[in-house]
Amino acid sequence: MSDNKKLTKGSVGEYHAMYQLLKLGYNVYENCEANGQVDIKIESRVNRNTINVDVKTAKGKLRPNQKDYPNEHKIYQLRIDDDGQMWLPCVWGEMFRKKIVVGADYYEKKGRFQLCMNYLNMPSDEVINE
Repeated sequence: MSDNKKLTKGSVGEYHAMYQLLKLGYNVYENCEANGQVDIKIESRVNRNTINVDVKTAKGKLRPNQKDYPNEHKIYQLRIDDDGQMWLPCVWGEMFRKKIVVGADYYEKKGRFQLCMNYLNMPSDEVINE
């Protein structure tokens, strides 16, 4: 338990992300270290591809020591907006630069996370459809 509201918000964000990812049908592996480089590892149940993510509930950035990983172990920032929508900012930006996402679609939040995951070849195997 912490008296630091910022740390509590971060913990809530991580559990929110894990819950949503499990609902989407991903395998989710949590880091057992409180201050590790990676918060969670996500695995596609469809093709077993994995990505490492650092969950952010604010407009934080990856730390310098999180940016020097080789591409196959790259750490992605998984952002959770105040409305609970998840997305991967660096992937979304790359999709915009490559004109995969254009115009008004760039600002559309619903479905943004799944588009990012599909772009990374991380298809989901939806378990719970609400």
